[in-house]
Amino acid sequence: MKTKISFFLPFFQIFALIAFALGFSASAYATLCSSSGQYSSYEWIDGIQIGSYSHASGSNNGYADFTTTQIIPLESGENNLTLTPGFSYGSYPEYWSIWIDLNQDDIVDDSELVFSGSSSSAVNGTMTIPATALPGKTIMRVAMKYDSSSTPCETFIWGEVEDYTVDIPAGSLPEPPTPTLYTLNVDNNYILSRSGNIGEVAVWVIEKDGAIVLQRNAANELTYKYFNNTAGSKFRVWLSENGQQASNIVEYEAGKPVSTHEISVDENFRVTRDGTLDEPLTWVFEKDGVVVLQRNAANELDYTYFNNVNNVYYRVWLERFIDGAYEIVSNVVYYVPGAVTNPPPEPPVPTLYTINVDNSYVLSRTGELGDSVTWQIEKNGVIVLSRNASFDMTYKYYSNTAGSQFRVWLAVGGQQASNIVEYEVGSVVSTHELTVDANYMISRSGTLNEPLTWVIEKDGVDVLQKNAANELSYTYFSNVNNSYYRVWLEQFVNGAYEVVSNVVYYVPGVAVNPYIITLANNYDLTRDGNIGDPVSWVIEENGAEILEQDASNGLIYNYPGLISGSNYRAWLVQTVNSQKTVVSNVLEFTPGPSFGTYSLSIDPTYRLYRTGSIGDSLTWVIEKNGTIVLQRNAANELDYLYYSNTKGSSFRVWLEQVSGYGYYRVSNIIEYDVQ
Repeated sequence: MKTKISFFLPFFQIFALIAFALGFSASAYATLCSSSGQYSSYEWIDGIQIGSYSHASGSNNGYADFTTTQIIPLESGENNLTLTPGFSYGSYPEYWSIWIDLNQDDIVDDSELVFSGSSSSAVNGTMTIPATALPGKTIMRVAMKYDSSSTPCETFIWGEVEDYTVDIPAGSLPEPPTPTLYTLNVDNNYILSRSGNIGEVAVWVIEKDGAIVLQRNAANELTYKYFNNTAGSKFRVWLSENGQQASNIVEYEAGKPVSTHEISVDENFRVTRDGTLDEPLTWVFEKDGVVVLQRNAANELDYTYFNNVNNVYYRVWLERFIDGAYEIVSNVVYYVPGAVTNPPPEPPVPTLYTINVDNSYVLSRTGELGDSVTWQIEKNGVIVLSRNASFDMTYKYYSNTAGSQFRVWLAVGGQQASNIVEYEVGSVVSTHELTVDANYMISRSGTLNEPLTWVIEKDGVDVLQKNAANELSYTYFSNVNNSYYRVWLEQFVNGAYEVVSNVVYYVPGVAVNPYIITLANNYDLTRDGNIGDPVSWVIEENGAEILEQDASNGLIYNYPGLISGSNYRAWLVQTVNSQKTVVSNVLEFTPGPSFGTYSLSIDPTYRLYRTGSIGDSLTWVIEKNGTIVLQRNAANELDYLYYSNTKGSSFRVWLEQVSGYGYYRVSNIIEYDVQ
């Protein structure tokens, strides 16, 4: 979506031209949307270099307009660049984005992103000017944001934005033709096959999630299957000769079938497929989300559904029985008989996001940072966690109890917005507790003679595996200042080493606990230090991490979701060398029966009642048969009757309140079955 501020457009355009001619410091692009960092005292854009041009800018309090004083000549095609951050204290992870108004419409557009990268030091890379860019002078926006990427018209907390004018030359390079010396194909088993002959000087090139992971000689094979097709990863494969692409590119996502057939639909709703007769294929027709026909397609290359109904939404695809299950092996076409538009409108997206889970129970999602989504985690049929997912693309639930069944999905506005992934946790759980002191000595719980192993990781690489059976504490002999260390315990279980402890972190040269936090009688958490310190509160409830909340803007925080009788732990974390590390003591507390939460009750007609007052910022949350079906504002009502109490269904109801990054439960849970 394009964003633009354009009040009284002619006046501003005239003003911009006059300002440019007279040398005023006003922007040459007066209608451009605004973007800046609110605080640049800790990090800022120190300088940029593009090709032979360089500019040292230093800190400019969050925003600098160089559009009338700095004009950067660009090259057609690729431009080498270096982006340098400035820091007042230690370095932090910074995310860089560059946009250029390529069509010169005075709008900075998401689609006009020409470079992105991240680092806690200078970033080197290449910025490509596409052939479609209009020649001449236009705006370039450079943004540097702490800990996550920005959008082109965003005002964020930490970092800085700078605007420049760039000069794009005429005659950008045309797109190269796609080489076709070879033809590649991939089947549903991810077996790659190529044209050509044995003995040809060709190389398989395999790209996984955007990074090349394998280059393998293809001279002696016409087929190949990559050995590490990790579920959920996206792959691109091609052949190269002498370092140059020499085939088409095939793409697939591991864990999903590969579409091997193409189908189309005409104006009479006749569906036609490619391929040949006698292939073991099945037509599948879906009507308004419900499959209404599965028909053998082996003996026909086209088919018209016999019972089309006007203004009803149809989807059609091909399936094939593979390895004991039916798999989709075609694209999906859709049509709406009697629709006013032609072609019919795009279908409603049943799942806005896709999530996956790996063997370590790490969840990953599609989409972008900043998306207004929530992780919903159900354990043995009961939702146990609703966690804001806006600020993470991956998450691991910290209470994966052995033997429990889990279902996880994403929600938007209380409604399911992704597929559901399911997993059952194995028998090995964390059975030991590790701690680290100010001298980086690691101590473990348990007794001597347990068959345990210390594992020490330095900057992401294992540097030590040491027998821990005969010692309850250990200090690594080769700590290096400013390196990032992670330590845990492993045990040999059922033929493999399993992690059986929590993970502790430390950075030599950085105090283990530079901050002290305290707890008041009203459960206010108070930290020392200063406003602006780049630290975050972490709250753990009954062993599960439920909140990470920015602590830079205040010294006191009260978590609104505290539940009487639950066990809590709280601490501060800080990002050091691109890794989050604990930087405070850990407080443990259990709110007593007198803790002031809201109370819910229910009468025989299933009408719900709450304590509190009109105007309290609360939300009713209603779960039906394990799925959240309603989130309703409760501020203006002290009672509520759910409109769809279906007989035979089981319901759970509670109140939530928004605070910080998400919604948190602030009441007891009412459960009832409708008879």
